[in-house]
Amino acid sequence: MSEPIYEPNKWNKNKYILKSHNCYMYALNKIDKKIMNTCKKYIRNKKTFKKNRKKFKNKWDFLWSRPGKAGGYSFSKPYVCKDVIRGILIDCPKSKYMGTKTMNFKCPKKFYRIALFQTKIGKDYHFYRQDKNGMWSHKNGWRKATNKDCDGKLIADPKYSNNGIYKVFCGYFLVPNDSNKKKMSNITRKKKK
Repeated sequence: MSEPIYEPNKWNKNKYILKSHNCYMYALNKIDKKIMNTCKKYIRNKKTFKKNRKKFKNKWDFLWSRPGKAGGYSFSKPYVCKDVIRGILIDCPKSKYMGTKTMNFKCPKKFYRIALFQTKIGKDYHFYRQDKNGMWSHKNGWRKATNKDCDGKLIADPKYSNNGIYKVFCGYFLVPNDSNKKKMSNITRKKKK
């Protein structure tokens, strides 16, 4: 199996990782040290942090990676599944979109599953990932990584768990375990020609 190991302390203990890494970064199982250090800089320099924070509805938003930004693709609210799906496939071209029907598809070696949801009116989206133990986990924005849903139950399949405001299921993906095959960015990069 090549699924990530569920290690909440890796994401929750260091406050700079906790605040600067969102659900997408967690689903890709990638910690970006540059983004973590930017977070550290802003937290330590409160004046700069307050000034930068005013630009964003959520104070940590400027640090979080978004699907497609690493590949030069950006989209705006209201979010729709097809845009977020396209963004993932641009950032991680070896990934495969598997649809919404079932997760009973074979997971090839060196791949693992993630799932995507969005709110009904497209205000936000959220990712889950399947871990080595077969259960699912997630990290909601600046909150702690967990393997429980909104009812406090372990997540056997996010499609059938209580996902709070994330009611629209966009589908499952196969994502490579190799970090070099997954890109992420908190700023929209220039498209490569």
